[in-house]
Amino acid sequence: MGRDGEKLARRAAAGLPKSADVLTVAGDVGSEADVERAVAATVERFGRLDLAVNAAGTGSFGGVADQSLESWSSRSAPTSTGPCWR
Repeated sequence: MGRDGEKLARRAAAGLPKSADVLTVAGDVGSEADVERAVAATVERFGRLDLAVNAAGTGSFGGVADQSLESWSSRSAPTSTGPCWR
């Protein structure tokens, strides 16, 4: 899963053997709807989901006290709520 679907597809295809069965889903791990869509697509394609790895991250410059609540929420969502889905 990645926010840029074209970039995601290029990276998934780069260096993989032609026999690799790869599913890419454009979306944001900070969005519950996107995560649910990715899980559903995975189960539909492969029949189940055995393991999910959250390797998403974001960054910003400045101290925590300098962040607005909106900025803090958008920065923390991928790592705090991204891994949680039903």
